Amino acid sequence: MAGTFANTQTLLWDTYACGRSRARGSRPDVNQTFLQPFLAYNTKMAFGVTLQTKSSYNWEAHQWTVLLGVFASQILRLGGSRSACSSARASTSTAPAAGRSGACASTWCCSFPSSDTDGCDTVSACVSSSRPVGVAA
Repeated sequence: MAGTFANTQTLLWDTYACGRSRARGSRPDVNQTFLQPFLAYNTKMAFGVTLQTKSSYNWEAHQWTVLLGVFASQILRLGGSRSACSSARASTSTAPAAGRSGACASTWCCSFPSSDTDGCDTVSACVSSSRPVGVAA
C-alpha cells in the first residue's frame, strides 16, 4: 500500500518570567504541545482517504484534547477544469468538560485554467460548509 505519513509538531512555552520574578499579574502560564500526525492514501482513480488526529496537551492543567478525523476526497474532471470534493467527520476522544464532541465538514473546489497556452493562470473557487456535532453543555 502506497501512502503518505507525516506529523506536525508545535511546542508553546511562556518565557516571559524566565529567570525573573513571576510578578506578572493574573496571566496564566503557557506550556502546550500540539501533535498532528496523519496517514493519507490516494488511489489511481483520484480517490483519497486520510486518517488524522489533532492532539494537544496542556502541561499546566495536565489535560489532553484529542480530535480524531476521517477525510474522503475525490478529484473529478469536468470539461476542461478539475474539481475536488471532500467530506470529513471528526470527533473528540478526550477533551475538557466544555469541549465540543465533533464536527462534520464538506468542501467543493473548482479550478478553471486560463485560455493562455502556458497554463500558469488558474482561477479557483471553493465552497465549504462545516457544522459542530454534539456540543457538550
